[in-house]
Amino acid sequence: MKDANKINALLQLVAFALMIVLNAAANILPINGYNTGEISAMFPNFFVPAGFTFAIWSVLYLLQAWWVLFCLKIAYGKTEDLSAEALVALLMPYFSIACLLNGSWILAWHYLQIGIALGIMVLLLLVLISLYLQLRAFTVPPEGWISWVIPVVFVTYLSWISVATIANVTALLKQYGVQGIFAYEEIWSVVMILIAMLIGYVMGARRKEPAFAFVLCWAFYGIYKGQFSKSEMVAYVALACSLSSLLIGISSGFKKMKDSAIDGVL
Repeated sequence: MKDANKINALLQLVAFALMIVLNAAANILPINGYNTGEISAMFPNFFVPAGFTFAIWSVLYLLQAWWVLFCLKIAYGKTEDLSAEALVALLMPYFSIACLLNGSWILAWHYLQIGIALGIMVLLLLVLISLYLQLRAFTVPPEGWISWVIPVVFVTYLSWISVATIANVTALLKQYGVQGIFAYEEIWSVVMILIAMLIGYVMGARRKEPAFAFVLCWAFYGIYKGQFSKSEMVAYVALACSLSSLLIGISSGFKKMKDSAIDGVL
């Protein structure tokens, strides 16, 4: 396992670095003459959050950078935590694939291949769901605070990509003018917000993943700020969902701490 972990840790580092380079190039060069926000502006809809909302990517990438460094430490250093070593071996291939899909999405999006971008986003979502299920099926967690941090790395990413997938669907429908078949655009956006809220309830309250709910809280607040001047109905629904997600996150956080104390984790 040790030799396999060394190889996978290096491959994961390369995949993560490539993802970061592509994301940076998307806005610095920019790729194909557009930055990421300019392409989003081509498909205006009532699900788009305010620009500041996307600052969450900095948090997500910092958490992921920690994971990559942690894996390198486990693979190349000396550790007596066999659970951490086994968990790293289990999750690294999934995360490497997720990094490659993230970078591929950037290329498809910037070359205005919105349908392909949505397909890639769905694959990324499925990979993250698989990673999450593998993580939660792992019965012997690593020692100490590591067992808390690792789920946060991937649950926050899964939560944001869940929202991003809905946003990509909306952009594709907008590109092809399909939204009008379903209902008015505002109604469509409200439905999408409520679907995201339902997912947040399942993950936050039922599965006790406060990090998932907190990310949704931020996303909904961003939609509220971004859409208030355009549609008060969408804005207030988003605000209500933001507050609900915050309460779910706090409640599930306390329940999780209580359960951990009972199980002897704390």
